[in-house]
Amino acid sequence: MKLYPKIILSIFVCIALGEILMRMVPPNGLVYKLRDKQVHCIEEREIPEIMLCPDSDTTLPHPAGFTFRVRVNERAERIVSEEKTIPGAKPEVWLMGDSIAYGFGQNDSDTIAWKLQEALTGFQVRNLGVDSLGTGGVQRKMERTIFCKDFSKKDCILPKAVFWIYHPSDLQDVHREFYLRNSAYGRWLFRGSVFLSRYSALYNYFKIQNENGRLKKLRENGPETIPETLTDYPDDHPSFQEMRTFFDVCKKLNIPLTVVLYPNGTHSLSMPLVYTPLLDRVATIANQKGIPVLDTRPDFIREYDRNKTDFYLQNDGHPNPTSAKLIAKKILERISVP
Repeated sequence: MKLYPKIILSIFVCIALGEILMRMVPPNGLVYKLRDKQVHCIEEREIPEIMLCPDSDTTLPHPAGFTFRVRVNERAERIVSEEKTIPGAKPEVWLMGDSIAYGFGQNDSDTIAWKLQEALTGFQVRNLGVDSLGTGGVQRKMERTIFCKDFSKKDCILPKAVFWIYHPSDLQDVHREFYLRNSAYGRWLFRGSVFLSRYSALYNYFKIQNENGRLKKLRENGPETIPETLTDYPDDHPSFQEMRTFFDVCKKLNIPLTVVLYPNGTHSLSMPLVYTPLLDRVATIANQKGIPVLDTRPDFIREYDRNKTDFYLQNDGHPNPTSAKLIAKKILERISVP
């Protein structure tokens, strides 16, 4: 019996030494992984969801070669100016979505929402974007953000304009949300993974190795599959169903929503995608529900054809500051300034 305490102690010592060593000589990507968890926290709502950590200020050195600073205010929203904002003090414009709206890879002042706030001095812009947020999560965050004077939600201050930047990652995000909603085991596993990701260098190291191995296999299998270019998504795909529900809720609550379509980049492509039938499908669903669509794809393609403009973060595919500036410009054209 005395052997078991020694084994447990040995395992504990090995883990502790591994944690210390990893932090002293961090492999590529580890610092980013650990700091990223300082930006993101779990919110226990209908399901445990990853949101931004309130009152945080983090600089993230991404392994792809770019570094960006993320500041989050007390309402768990990424800041849009250096001035402190008060919800409801001015007419509001909301930017919603996942990593594109949030501004992944960009400093605060380079994000779409910041550019909007610079131009809209008579409005309060709010960045409600959170990376990896599916359509259902976007809807829930929107509903929680609506400011009402009572619990009956009969006397509410609604935004003057809301822009949702659609991203194809929703096709996968929706399955994760369904899994968390329907599996108690999955919810606890998710919480445990987030906890270890936040505090354990070893756990993050093994996650990095797993991700690198998966990417290597994908590359060995040939050219990457780009979701926007596929046409075989069924009409009853969970993502489309949640989208229709989201649009119905916006109509019911009189939310002035506009869907923004953006030509996503990839790790291997440096030019905007020309053929994106998935985005055409999203536009059709929005039109059927009476939701306006702002399609920025022609503007990106035209600018690239003329000047070969670089729109994407290196080795990543997310929009860079040039891309964010163009999206903000097109959004501003849709906002009526008094």
